[in-house]
Amino acid sequence: MTDKRKKIYIAIIVFCFSVSAGLLLYSLGVIGGGGSSAVPPDDNQITNIDEITAPRVSADGSPDGYSPPAVFPGNTQFDTTIFDSSEYKTLRPSQPITVNPNELGRENPFDNY
Repeated sequence: MTDKRKKIYIAIIVFCFSVSAGLLLYSLGVIGGGGSSAVPPDDNQITNIDEITAPRVSADGSPDGYSPPAVFPGNTQFDTTIFDSSEYKTLRPSQPITVNPNELGRENPFDNY
């Protein structure tokens, strides 16, 4: 390898390391004023997670909005009402697949020929 080529490779390596270090420091907020750009919450902004996941009630008293699933995240009970639904009862078992022995490959595909 020639002396000129060595210098080029060293320059490329130094450049890559410096760019990597710069990106790392920038993402950590050490340089460039990166870091957290979070905006303080407004008075109308929801800050409690329970307010987001709790079902909302409309003016007429009926539930309105998002209601969390029965198993998410604090309930360990599985909802088995799916097995009583008409959609589940209309499902039919799949047909068994029959494979002829001549359709099968080698017994040990990793064995030498």
